[in-house]
Amino acid sequence: MRKTRKFDSIEKECEWCHNKFEATWKYRKQRFCSKQCMYDWRKNENWEKLECLECGKKFKSRKNDRNWVSGKKRMFCSQECNRSSEYKKDKLRQFFTSNKNPRCSVKVKNSISQTKLKKYGDKNYNNHYLTGMELMFHFLENQMD
Repeated sequence: MRKTRKFDSIEKECEWCHNKFEATWKYRKQRFCSKQCMYDWRKNENWEKLECLECGKKFKSRKNDRNWVSGKKRMFCSQECNRSSEYKKDKLRQFFTSNKNPRCSVKVKNSISQTKLKKYGDKNYNNHYLTGMELMFHFLENQMD
């Protein structure tokens, strides 16, 4: 037979509604008197007010809502503000001109040049400048090789 503990049940106060409730020893870390109180607390306590970097409008966001790539909190209230943001445009400009962009590395540039030379016979090949007729002749030349 099991011995009874001195503290088989503990009287606690609910963090949401402040009602008194009893928790058994097994659930001594319980913070709420019911699941409904826990859900209500989660709905209210899990949100924070932020200010949009583009328009300055206040918006609600979950505290743990982060970008899955950068891990940063939301900065804009909507997709429209995100797209039209000068902050975002500056970040993209910095990325494409910095060493963080993989296409800026010498190794990748050489690899691209070698592929163009192998496929098209010209390491500076860019199909945007070829007309339809030139493209056909270029294709036929490569087929004969």
